[in-house]
Amino acid sequence: MRTLLTSLLSRLRAVLGLAFALLLAGVGAVSAETARRPAEPRVFGDMEWRSMLFDKGVDLQLVYVSESAYNLGGGTKQLVDYTDQVAVGTTFDLERIVGLKDAVIQVTYTSRAGRNLVDDANLGTFQLVQEVWGRGQVVRLTQMWFQQKYFDDLIN
Repeated sequence: MRTLLTSLLSRLRAVLGLAFALLLAGVGAVSAETARRPAEPRVFGDMEWRSMLFDKGVDLQLVYVSESAYNLGGGTKQLVDYTDQVAVGTTFDLERIVGLKDAVIQVTYTSRAGRNLVDDANLGTFQLVQEVWGRGQVVRLTQMWFQQKYFDDLIN
């Protein structure tokens, strides 16, 4: 009996939480702060398809970072190592897409590749020499979040 009551209370809390969230979703600000179009010129110029997606609420991001490092002294070897990171992301402006006021979803994947100078030159340090080396050289989901503003950005 106690387990059944606990289960019912848990479900009731979940339903009330969802109802409260849906209620707040309809109480957005009178005018939404829309994403600003990035300044021109971009690296590849103004691509019509990207501008069209942006106007419909989909903003694409692509970021590339590379780091080369040289071990001048210390460790067992003098050598150069290279590592890089590619991030591909998308921001969805839910106000433009489905009419949900002041709501945004961000999804970003990151891919890291390359060599670690600390290991390759046997430096024996705790601090990495190349910033983008850490946490494994794999593809991973880096960001996935939902943000919504309520009461003229009083609650975020």
